[in-house]
This record gives sequence, C-alpha cells and structure tokens, in this order.
Amino acid sequence: MSLKHSIDNIHFIRSVDDLCRKLQISESDLGFMLRKIPKLYRKSKIEKGNGELRILHKPDRQLLSLQKKIRKHILEPIPVDPCVHGYRKGRSSMTNAQVHAGNSYLAKLDIKGFFPSIHYTRVEKLFTKLGCSLDVSKILTRLTTHNYCLPQGAATSPDISNLILVEIDDILATKCERKDLVYTRYSDDTATSGNWNFSGLLDSFIEIIERNGFRVSREKTCFLGPSEQKEITGYITNEKVNVSKDRIRRLRATIHNCIMYGHSTQNIEDKPDFEASLKGQIQYVQRVNPHVGEQLLRMLHKVDWDA
Repeated sequence: MSLKHSIDNIHFIRSVDDLCRKLQISESDLGFMLRKIPKLYRKSKIEKGNGELRILHKPDRQLLSLQKKIRKHILEPIPVDPCVHGYRKGRSSMTNAQVHAGNSYLAKLDIKGFFPSIHYTRVEKLFTKLGCSLDVSKILTRLTTHNYCLPQGAATSPDISNLILVEIDDILATKCERKDLVYTRYSDDTATSGNWNFSGLLDSFIEIIERNGFRVSREKTCFLGPSEQKEITGYITNEKVNVSKDRIRRLRATIHNCIMYGHSTQNIEDKPDFEASLKGQIQYVQRVNPHVGEQLLRMLHKVDWDA
C-alpha cells in the first residue's frame, strides 16, 4: 500500500486559514503557540517493558490538545498496512504476537533510536505528500516535532511514525507474503515468522530498512529456530500466545517481597512509580491469562505503598 494510494479521496489542507478552521484555533493564537513551542515541552522518564528507561518530552496542555486535533482530523483517517499493530485501534502487543503463534522460525529486528531518528525534514515531507501546502506542512511540522525530531510523548508521534514507515512496511510485507512468511511491526519492533528456515533473508530485511534511512540495532537482531523459546512484544508464541512461567514467577516473587519486606526493598532500580510499573507487568499477564492476572492484582492490593 503506497502512501499515495492511502490518501486517495481524502481532502487535505491548502491554506493556513483552512488549517485554523480544521484545528479550531485563531491564526493569532496559532502564531503565539508556534513562537512558544520550545518551552511547551517537559522532560520525563518512564519504564519500558524490558525495564530500561525511556526519555519522554511531553507537551503542555494546550499543545497536547492541538496535537490531538491534528491526529484526529489529519493523521488517523490515513490507513496503514494491516501488518501494523502498534498505535492502532483494535490492535495491541498481544494481537501482534498472535499472528506468529505456532510458527517454527522467527526473526526480530529493532529500529535504533526510532522516534528521535525521524528528522523534522521527513515529517515535513510527509505532510506535503499528504497534500498539504508547503506553508501548512511547515506549521504542522513545528507543532509535531521538538529538537528537530519526532518527540516521544507527543500525541501525534505514533501516527506520524506509522505513516513514515508505510513504504517499508509495504516492501517487507509483500516480500514476506511471496516467501510464505508472516511480517508484523509494533512501533520499532519488526517480527517475521514462518515454517521454513529463512535466515538467509535476514540481511535483505536489514538492507531494506537501512536503505530507507533507518538503522537496525544489530545487538537486538535475532533469529530463532524450532527448539527455541520465541517471545514477541512480551508474549511467548511457540504454540499459543502466553506469558513465560519464569516471568510470572519473578513477578509473583517481587510482589510477595513487597508485602513482606516493603516495596522499597524491591525497587532496586529506583523507578519513579514502582506501583505503576508492577501494574503494567500484571496487565501483560491478564491479557492472556486473566485468572493468574487477577491473582497477582489481588496480591498487589496488599502492598502498603505508604510505608
């Protein structure tokens, strides 16, 4: 699916007046916000699924509200390939894993520094491709980028990233379909699986991604065979989608120790919101094993967070 094909019959903005009407903002207020943009973000950190910290740049209330309008009226109407499971209604990390369940071979590639690697010039070109005038494209780019790149934390970044990867998704999905393989992408994580040893194609997958202006994290690249445990976006996919017993055991032990000895004894990485971190891990379990998830949640409720 090319981007041009995706936007057929969709009306886009040709003038600043049209943009202001669509975003329900006066031209003077828009100009005032554009002048203030560098000061409208605050830096924060959240924990990723693997325990590492992710740097976020969150917009203030007014800019966030404007970004949500851009997302709703400009970005969301553009369809993306069915292989995309991240940042889409009705799709999730679990649906991403389900597609690969039971396949004997799996390749995983990770795009390095995904959002920060999307330069503002690519964002401006995207809006131009969507049919916006140059002036409108420049304004939309300023409203959706920070420090010359796509910020993690902006309401528009997920949709923009998906649209920028439309061509890569199309090439990889088509190539995989011809080879009787399944391809999906969840944010910057790509997964390809099948029932024959396609390890020889891995270099060509990497070349396609890097030829289109991104870098693959070689240290995170992996190819797994029939006898190995396969995990995709947090779920085990060897037979049916599940969460590993080891992950559940470690999570249960952590919560138990929080109850017995206090949560501070378990927060060894000094995470800013340890309770939210544990709840997020429980939610992973709940999606595929509601019974165990509820058990863990009941345990978590016994933790004294004020101690």
